[in-house]
Amino acid sequence: MAQKKKSSGGSSITPRTLIAALAVVVAAAAAIAIGSSGGGSTAPQDTSVFPGGVAPAQFQPVKMSGTKLAPLPEKDTDADPAVGAVAPVLNGYTFAGRPTNVSPETDGIATMLVYLAHWCPHCNREVPRLMEWYDSGKVPSKIRIVGITTASSNSQANWPPSQWMEGFKWPWEVIADTDAKDAADAYGVTGYPFIVFIDSSGKVVKRTSGEVEIVDLVKMVDAAIAA
Repeated sequence: MAQKKKSSGGSSITPRTLIAALAVVVAAAAAIAIGSSGGGSTAPQDTSVFPGGVAPAQFQPVKMSGTKLAPLPEKDTDADPAVGAVAPVLNGYTFAGRPTNVSPETDGIATMLVYLAHWCPHCNREVPRLMEWYDSGKVPSKIRIVGITTASSNSQANWPPSQWMEGFKWPWEVIADTDAKDAADAYGVTGYPFIVFIDSSGKVVKRTSGEVEIVDLVKMVDAAIAA
């Protein structure tokens, strides 16, 4: 029987040992390649928290201060009781957990809040209109636009809302509402999309529920800026 040849150092390396070692190296390299690839389904999610922020999520805490607005009347012919009222302040967070707020009484410019539900067919028609308006380059610089995702549900279409908004390439700020719809409740939201126009002094100029053509939207924006 042939004997294994020993090295001068007293240890021996067999072909089987060498093959096993190479297999470990190859497996480790493959694992690194999979983990670093953009399409890996098991890639870890970013769960970092910004200073003063919260963990990333589809629902985020919202704190309101001030007085809630009464619900928008169902009939367009009825006067809106919120017009002229001081808009409530909202302190909330983005999907990524960054703190943000709506404090129109101190912003010094007009504000347009756009409440959206990812599953709403009217919202899915309205957002492309808003994107066309943005792409036209005609959005006034004297208005702050904030999208607020609300009534979100993982049992409805286009979940999660963060990817839904990203799919449209939404260019403005975003606040994620709570699962109890606290941000929507603060502004008397009655349907989707729901748009609130606030002047530079922090008072409500107009609220509207449902789809709005851009030509009409522009008139509302101009009125909020001029108020």
